[in-house]
Amino acid sequence: MPLDAPFVLGPFTVDSAGRLRPTDAGSFPAFSLRWRGGGIEVRLARPVDQGAGLIALRAAAGRVPSTASGGNRRAAAFAAMAGLPGLLPAGWRLELQPDHSLRLVAEMALAMPTTATELLCAVTGYLLAAAPYLDLLGEAGLEAPGADAGGMVNTWPG
Repeated sequence: MPLDAPFVLGPFTVDSAGRLRPTDAGSFPAFSLRWRGGGIEVRLARPVDQGAGLIALRAAAGRVPSTASGGNRRAAAFAAMAGLPGLLPAGWRLELQPDHSLRLVAEMALAMPTTATELLCAVTGYLLAAAPYLDLLGEAGLEAPGADAGGMVNTWPG
């Protein structure tokens, strides 16, 4: 049974070739997934021009250890964070959050309209490229995303 195109599928309009574009020009679809114990946020960002858009990806890279946890893990984590930006691919950055969690952020061009395959390939490529940086931060002492810090995580105001 053929589908009448274009049609709406969630936040996307699907054309006759199966390509996706945001249904509402002012609202960009987003989703999240779990990978390596942490969350990954994926958002289609504003179109750059008629044929290109952006995909924004944010990976939970871990949390800086508390000073109460003892040892030099905190200093090692901050040292690794200070040296990492020069090693990241162009357009990537680290974001230190108020709760001392760290995010690895990237924005990349994405053809618009796009296909589900192109979207999946962009996300998978980011995950594979992010792996060595996340490994480096983990080896430097950042606590794994989602790990229990022995009750030391500040959850205020929650």
